[in-house]
Amino acid sequence: FATGVVDRTTRPDDPALRPFLDAADAGVAAVMISTVTYSRIDPKHQAVYSAKVLGLLRDRGYAGVLITDDVGAAASLRRIPVSERGWRFVAAGGDLVINVAPGLATRMIDGLRSKAAKDPSVAARVNASVRRVLTLKADLGLLRCG
Repeated sequence: FATGVVDRTTRPDDPALRPFLDAADAGVAAVMISTVTYSRIDPKHQAVYSAKVLGLLRDRGYAGVLITDDVGAAASLRRIPVSERGWRFVAAGGDLVINVAPGLATRMIDGLRSKAAKDPSVAARVNASVRRVLTLKADLGLLRCG
């Protein structure tokens, strides 16, 4: 429920990030991305909307699922239009959006669909995300066909 949390010390090569990088290297299925702003990595974007932060994993070949922390009720995201919250995460390299405010889901989905229809790079990222999420579901035995 905090607003405007800024980490002013963590750098891209910071030892504090090592557990996340090690987990990704070990093939962990999913990593949750915070809404904090890491000012020494990307001072202009919260982590969930930062290609630089998500790139710390993606650029080293992490092919697992990146999940947001809540982007529905999170006080720190109130200034971002609901219709932009999902596509901004996907555009930054994320896959699965968590939203604890069910009444906002339709606006998030509509925003993502609209952006993907207008922006081929977002559409490509949506397709990549769908593949990663369906692969994870299949690996967990949660995907049933027929």
